[in-house]
Amino acid sequence: MKRAWDQELPQNIVNKFMKWFNEIQIVKGISVPRCMKIDIFTELHVFVDASKGSYAGCVFARSIVDSRVSVILVRAKSRVAPLKPLSIPRLELMACCVGARLINSIFKALNMPDLKVTLWSYSTTALWWIKEYGNWSVFVANRVKEIRQLTQIQSWKYVVGNMNIADLLSRGCSPRQMLSSRWWEGPSWLKQNSEYWPDGEISCEPQEVNVERKKTKNANVDLANDAPPLLICNVSDYDKMIRVFAWILRFVNNCRKDYNKCKEHELSVAEIENSEKQLIRLTQTYYLPDVESLKFVTFIDNDNILRVKSKITERNDESSF
Repeated sequence: MKRAWDQELPQNIVNKFMKWFNEIQIVKGISVPRCMKIDIFTELHVFVDASKGSYAGCVFARSIVDSRVSVILVRAKSRVAPLKPLSIPRLELMACCVGARLINSIFKALNMPDLKVTLWSYSTTALWWIKEYGNWSVFVANRVKEIRQLTQIQSWKYVVGNMNIADLLSRGCSPRQMLSSRWWEGPSWLKQNSEYWPDGEISCEPQEVNVERKKTKNANVDLANDAPPLLICNVSDYDKMIRVFAWILRFVNNCRKDYNKCKEHELSVAEIENSEKQLIRLTQTYYLPDVESLKFVTFIDNDNILRVKSKITERNDESSF
């Protein structure tokens, strides 16, 4: 919605703002503990989520204090979705990026990189991109690369939507709702033993995964006419060129035969003649466009060699005459 700086807003937007403005005073009652007891046995749990309007991540520390489980909010971050519309799976992947960056910053601040970390997401598609190796699009591949650099793949787990505390961040809430929620203490199931936690595994590949696979097409490229045979360009002696190519052909043929049937003696006349004919055919293939532009009457002989038709072709002599 575009408005000039001096143009009044619609009444419904004004009402929403005034309701928020009146409730914002409630946040004065929020108190945040300034000290957290974190030791080598503390676990960090990261929750990420996204909606059409925003994406977010939050980190909770789970510790055992005086034989009781304590869960406390460590850090949270939310971002407004880009102006360019993105799919929900892409926004969920961006939320995973936020979670990975949050946990990395906490590691640096605490200087305790060996703490156990579990990252929870509701998006099966984003989790599949992170865990599986595929030919993803540039958008997905770049973010998956960063996530894998900052976190361990096996640390990512699936959690259902109503058990994901980050849902409050991504969808937003009023100050009154925030005070009455479990936002500061984390999800209730996190205070229980790990056997009561979500399973965390993905049963099957989500359909949205293939949307971000790179599109590939197979194409047959004829390289025969790209350049003249290398042997022709590098050898100036005609007889030497034919004999070198004959040895190459013999080597190729020997590779296709049993060891006992391989030829080992000097080149035969038939091998030299075959080498010459093959070199002529290769050269004609390369220069065929130029030959076709000439106004000659041509024909293909029995050896599949292009020849110019003239009176001499009517003679009964050998073609090598």
